[in-house]
Amino acid sequence: MATKILSYEEIIEQARSTWTGKTGDERAESVKKILDTRLENYHQITGISKDEILIAFEKARNVNTVNFYQESKFPLLENVHVFDTIEDYRKAFPSGKYICPKCEKESTDPYECSQEKCDWKVYGLFGDLGKGIKVIFKDKFLEHPVPMRIFKPVELVAVAS
Repeated sequence: MATKILSYEEIIEQARSTWTGKTGDERAESVKKILDTRLENYHQITGISKDEILIAFEKARNVNTVNFYQESKFPLLENVHVFDTIEDYRKAFPSGKYICPKCEKESTDPYECSQEKCDWKVYGLFGDLGKGIKVIFKDKFLEHPVPMRIFKPVELVAVAS
């Protein structure tokens, strides 16, 4: 966790100060680009203010700004299922069943395959193999300001077929 919550300007300046000259300027520009694009994108998708999102990012930061504000850590929110609460998510996918991306069988857990002969985990190195979904719970987003990946709910498989 960040020892001090930095302002937008302080984040960019810290990135610049990690190296002198042109390299420092490039690092600052890279961090600025991530902040500008992600704050706008995340605000548009969630309806949460950019200031609140920036504070959430900073609360989650546990390394310097250059290492933290990376495209891989903060993907653009595209093809994301957004729910106000976990209860709304459960109403949308009431079966509580998911398709494991590895064995392609039903799992009762959205993160770990519940099949006896499969030990696939969505949070492992290869994630959801591009077969899962990304979800956001608005009421928890400021505590965890990135989308979560889960196995695809069976309700979405039936729709896609």
